[in-house]
Amino acid sequence: THEYLISDEDFKNQMRGMRGSITADPNGAVFPSDTSIVNVLFNGRLRYQKGAWLLHMLRHKIGDSLFYEGNRQYINALKEKGFATTDEYKNIMQQVSGVDLDLFFNQWFFGEGHPNLKINWRQRANDVKVEITQSPSNNSVPFWKIPVPLLFSNKTQTKLITFYPDSLQQSFEIKLPFSADTAIWDPEVSVLAKTSLGGVNLDKIQEDEIVVFPNPGQGKFKLVSRNPNINQVEVYNSLGQLVLKDEFYGASHQRLKYFYDNNFLNLKT
Repeated sequence: THEYLISDEDFKNQMRGMRGSITADPNGAVFPSDTSIVNVLFNGRLRYQKGAWLLHMLRHKIGDSLFYEGNRQYINALKEKGFATTDEYKNIMQQVSGVDLDLFFNQWFFGEGHPNLKINWRQRANDVKVEITQSPSNNSVPFWKIPVPLLFSNKTQTKLITFYPDSLQQSFEIKLPFSADTAIWDPEVSVLAKTSLGGVNLDKIQEDEIVVFPNPGQGKFKLVSRNPNINQVEVYNSLGQLVLKDEFYGASHQRLKYFYDNNFLNLKT
C-alpha cells in the first residue's frame, strides 16, 4: 500500500524503518524456535518485520513478474489444501523463477541475525577501490551471501554498481567514468544489513579549498580544509538549516565531525 498508494519514497522509508528495527538486535530468525510460546510465535520484529524483509529481498532477487506469479500459484495451492508450508512456498518460487533458493532461505528464514558491513571507498582519477568487510551478527550464519549496491554520484552524474563479495573481507577495483563526490549505500533499500560507509575522492581533496564528504549522505561526515587562510566555516543542510559552525586555527588540517539528522543531505559550505 505504501508503494502504490502513497509513493515509492514513502515505501522506501518504511523499509528503512523496519531494517533499523530488525538490525537493532543481533539475534533472531524468521523461523520460530518454539511455537508453543505466544510471544515467540507472534514476535513482531522477527515474524512480521524480518519476514516482510525476506519477501522484499526475494522480490528483488527474482524480479517483480516472477515474484507475483509465484505468489499467485502459492495462493491457489492454499485454496486447494487450506494450508501450505514454507518449503512448499520455496519450491513454488523455485519452479516459477528457475532460481535455486536453498541458500537464500537457509540464510534468511532459518539463520539468525544479519550481516554487519563496513564499506570504504577511495577514488583517484577514474580508479576506485572499494573495501567491504562483513561481520555476521550471529554465528548461525558464518557468511551472508548478499549483493552490496553502491550509488556513486556527483552534482550531474550517477552510477549504480553492485558488488558481490564471496568472503568476509574483500577489495574491488573498478573504473568510474566521472569524479564522484560521494557513494550512497543501497539506494533502492533492497538489502537487509547494518552498514557503515565511508570514502573519499582523493583528487577533490587535493584540489578544493574545503570539502565536505560524503555529500549527500546521512550520519557522519568529514570536513577537510586545505586553505590556511580559511578561519571559519558554516555547513548547511538541504533545508537551509545551519548544522555546523567551526573555526580553523593556523595551518591547513582536517577534522572529523559527527552530525546526526535525517535532513543531512546536499550540504553546502
